[in-house]
Amino acid sequence: MTEKKISNSFDKGNVMDEKEFEITKLVDGLGIGKNPAAAYEKIISEAGPDALAAAEVAINSNAILSKIDIHPMTGKPVDDDGCPDGRGVKKIYHGQIEKERSLKRSKVFGGGATMATATLIGAGFENGKTLKTAFDDSIHFLNDHMINFGAHSADTAHGEGSGCGAIDKAPEVILASIEYKNEIKNILNSIGIDTNGIEAIFDNYETFSQSMDKENYAGAAVVTEIIENAKILKELTGSHKEMAIILNSCKGHTVDQSLVRQVTGDSLQVFAVDLWRVEEIAQKMYPDDVVKQHLSLLSQLVYSMGVAAVLTNGDLPVYMINERS
Repeated sequence: MTEKKISNSFDKGNVMDEKEFEITKLVDGLGIGKNPAAAYEKIISEAGPDALAAAEVAINSNAILSKIDIHPMTGKPVDDDGCPDGRGVKKIYHGQIEKERSLKRSKVFGGGATMATATLIGAGFENGKTLKTAFDDSIHFLNDHMINFGAHSADTAHGEGSGCGAIDKAPEVILASIEYKNEIKNILNSIGIDTNGIEAIFDNYETFSQSMDKENYAGAAVVTEIIENAKILKELTGSHKEMAIILNSCKGHTVDQSLVRQVTGDSLQVFAVDLWRVEEIAQKMYPDDVVKQHLSLLSQLVYSMGVAAVLTNGDLPVYMINERS
């Protein structure tokens, strides 16, 4: 499965315990996808060969990984999260208050509220409930357990859409997760994830799909609730031009997506998923139960693979960033 491996050291000022990290190209596509408009060949043909070459250099450089920013008020690393969406940031809001600076934060599909929703669905706690109720329950769960989270919108959003595909297309994501369950299990196994117990998660996804009431679900309502909970919301701008998916396991760091936009003149972008944040959410949701932590991790990853299936055509190259042992 592995095609190439490139080892890079962190730039000065961005060092993680003086260690190196390595970037591995896992595969040229996940093989699951329903969105021909986001096909790799289409994206790179519109950008051109020079942009593709510049993007690949950036992805394989030691500048691709950046530390999570320190919050100016707390003096600690930013503890909320955003979405792997590769588009640039136009505006930043803390609740209804517009902020001036976009801080680097971890990224999981749809933000922490979506990953918590995936957890509760995968665990069977939302069986018989609607999708909107599942999101409400998840936001309450995170607040009750003092787990911070965030989200994004987009200046192209309209009607009942929020501008975040992982939230807006949640019904399709759940159905895709069920449809591609065998492929998803194989993908997770291939990147070293213990999939013990995953069949129960797929069963709960399927049971939940029968009551989720997709006709009366609206992503805009979910994001509105997140705003009302005074979370950081970033409004993204422009169209999707993601040409790769980057998975990052280096804790406290995230992919600098702005680098790819910068070197390609915003003609190409990348999705970026912080796997360590997925693990952190699972641990914070169930701090005293390793079994539930494992099921939460799998539920989040199942949903993430479902998002990839819905938003891409299954042919984007996938890279992994790990600490070098």
